[in-house]
Amino acid sequence: MKRFNRCGWLLVFALLPVAVFAVDERLTVTQDAKSMEQTIARYLTATHKRVVGEKSRPNNTNDVYLSIIIRGDSDAMPNYQFIIDTYPSYTANDGKVLARAIKIDLFTNVMVRPDKRDAARRILNDFTRKSWFCATFIDVNGDLVLTWTLDVLADGLPTESVHDMLFRLQSLWRELAPKLAPLVKPTL
Repeated sequence: MKRFNRCGWLLVFALLPVAVFAVDERLTVTQDAKSMEQTIARYLTATHKRVVGEKSRPNNTNDVYLSIIIRGDSDAMPNYQFIIDTYPSYTANDGKVLARAIKIDLFTNVMVRPDKRDAARRILNDFTRKSWFCATFIDVNGDLVLTWTLDVLADGLPTESVHDMLFRLQSLWRELAPKLAPLVKPTL
C-alpha cells in the first residue's frame, strides 16, 4: 500500500471539515405548516443568504408564509416577489398529515393590459404547455403569476430543492418577460 506524501495528507485534512460539517438537511412532513416554513426560511437564509420575510396570516398566527423580494432590472421586469407556503396535500382518515405540498408563487409585479390579455394568454398557454412543472396565469386583477408546487412525502426531501425551485422559477420568468414586455406594465 502506498503511503500519502505530505501534500496528500494536507489535501485529506483540507477536505475533512467539508465532509464533517456538510449537512444534508431534509424537509420532513410536519403536522403544522409553520415549522416546515421556518425550516425553509432558516435554510435559505443560512445557505443562500436570501432575505426571507416571515408573514403571519391575519386569521391564524400558527400559519405563516415566506416572502422573498428580488430586485428587477427593467420596466418589463420590475422587482418581483416569491411567496412560499405549505399545506397538507394528503391527510389520513385520522387527520394525520402524510404529505405536505410546498407552493411557490412568483408575483411578477406586472399587469397585463386589458386590451392585450388575449395575446398574453396565447403566450402563457404555449409557455405553460412546454414547461412541465410551472404554471402561469393572469389573476383577477390582471397581475401575472408563475407558480410551482412540490410535494414532500414521508421520506422527506432535500431542503435545497426549494432553492432549486426558486432558481427555476426565476429563470423561467427571465425567459418569459421579454416575450410579454409589449403587453404588460409595472404595477408599482
